[in-house]
Amino acid sequence: MKKKRTIRITHPQLVRIRNALREIIIYAQLRRSQEIHKEEEDLDIDSLEYRRLSNEWNILQRALKNSICICSVCRAHEKNMTYNPHLNVWFCEECYNANQDFYIREGKPEIYP
Repeated sequence: MKKKRTIRITHPQLVRIRNALREIIIYAQLRRSQEIHKEEEDLDIDSLEYRRLSNEWNILQRALKNSICICSVCRAHEKNMTYNPHLNVWFCEECYNANQDFYIREGKPEIYP
């Protein structure tokens, strides 16, 4: 996306569905991360398999951090989210507004349009 975008859902049933889907995604990511950690325990740190698992874990972490499922600052997952095109990440509306105010005061409003 090239522009700031806020996704707001107000209908209670849709909010419940959105939150449930986010929780499923977060839970799946957490489960796979735990599996990777268990597999890594038996491996030598210098092995190729350890590196592959470590790389997979990093990809999972980065994907979740950059997704609309979780706020990049407060880790909230049950809120409406705003996309920051300058940073390519999603924030809850509260964190976005707080960061926007901070960067405006710092003279860098382009970071949070």
